[in-house]
Amino acid sequence: MPVERMRMRPWLEEQINSNTIPGLKWLNKEKKIFQIPWMHAARHGWDVEKDAPLFRNWAIHTGKHQPGIDKPDPKTWKANFRCAMNSL
Repeated sequence: MPVERMRMRPWLEEQINSNTIPGLKWLNKEKKIFQIPWMHAARHGWDVEKDAPLFRNWAIHTGKHQPGIDKPDPKTWKANFRCAMNSL
């Protein structure tokens, strides 16, 4: 039987609480207001390792990306993350 994955909200709260992604933080934890680092990929200095780890982690969690097997696709990761956020 497959393991059920965490839903977006608890997964995201876990990511925020882990303090492992720079810029991802609570602004007001009681009101569940948080900040997500969201740099546009066309900006000078954009780096997939620095600017897309949250989106990559969500892609891995949802099974849309397998590190070492799939080619990195930060544009799709970000779009999928945005769609998941909009569905909350």
